Amino acid sequence: MSITNEEESWYLLDGEMAWIVGGKEIIAKQGSFIHLPRLLPHTFANKSRKPAQVITTYAPAGFQNWFLEIDTPALDLQEVTPPEVTEENMKKAGELAVILLLEHLH
Repeated sequence: MSITNEEESWYLLDGEMAWIVGGKEIIAKQGSFIHLPRLLPHTFANKSRKPAQVITTYAPAGFQNWFLEIDTPALDLQEVTPPEVTEENMKKAGELAVILLLEHLH
């Protein structure tokens, strides 16, 4: 679970994803829109075998930089594979989270 200081909006272009918000699971499919107010604990996951495509917004802007810093952008959307989770990139993600005031809940 995480909490951000930004409002988040997600529009699912393709695929299927699940969000857990306020203790409830929300299954989103193509065309779904989810808006999360700031400071609301949440998590999400791709529940399908194919990549999901989403448009995500943050207000105020800035949090999107976290994604750009923790990994490299996908250049070929036909060959997208999940990034390997390593101790190094988890450490980097945690350091950036502190900078961006993201709180991870255990």
